[in-house]
Amino acid sequence: MTSSDHEAPPGGPAFAETEVALGDIPAVTAAFLSVESQVGEGLRSVGTRLRLGTKGKAFRTLAMTSSVEGDGKTSVAVGLATALAHAGQRVLLIDADLRRRDVGATLKLDPAPGLAEWLENAQDPLPVRKVRGVGFHVLSAGIVSCRPELLGAPRLVQLLNAGHRQFDTLLLDCAPLLPVADTLALRDQVDGFLLVVRARHSPREAVARASTLLGGRRIVGVVMNGYRSRFLSSRGFGYAYSPSYRYGGPAKE
Repeated sequence: MTSSDHEAPPGGPAFAETEVALGDIPAVTAAFLSVESQVGEGLRSVGTRLRLGTKGKAFRTLAMTSSVEGDGKTSVAVGLATALAHAGQRVLLIDADLRRRDVGATLKLDPAPGLAEWLENAQDPLPVRKVRGVGFHVLSAGIVSCRPELLGAPRLVQLLNAGHRQFDTLLLDCAPLLPVADTLALRDQVDGFLLVVRARHSPREAVARASTLLGGRRIVGVVMNGYRSRFLSSRGFGYAYSPSYRYGGPAKE
């Protein structure tokens, strides 16, 4: 394990960086983290379009969300972080779902202080872990209880500003839109949202409602999870063959 501390800009946290190994992840997660899998190939295409951005402006701060639980947004988030890292980006994946805190569990990482500690207590420095083999960094949701409404507080902006000094791209794995209102607090603090929709799972009415809540212009793309053939439209991204069909298990949240 290596460690190096970075000085943060005024008002934001410093990041104490360490390197960790992946835990014993299941095959369904491994498919999202492999750039050679069909899922990985599709997510590389998503990453390329995001890096190119629109009108020459790349998206540096993106929030991943879904309309309902079970759409696989966390799996897509770790897969996209891997794709961007392999393209040479320095990527920080922030677990911003303060209720579920699924990123660490998906990667089988030990719990660690993170977002909650900064939002509640301005704990500084915060541990940022580079995941060996996949190349991106993780800021966990934290281990203390935290009021989700603090996602709209100035401290979150300070954290993002500090992150921009150290990383090329910030990805935030956020709560689903319909069960709770937490993610709406981030509407004005990110460059846009990627909406994950799982084929044959996400109710059409729920997806439409989620789009309305965010505002159509705030959604920079849609990732179709579990679609059996490659999907691409002017407002969406997609990839072929979710692991749910290859390994027989449900897509992870």
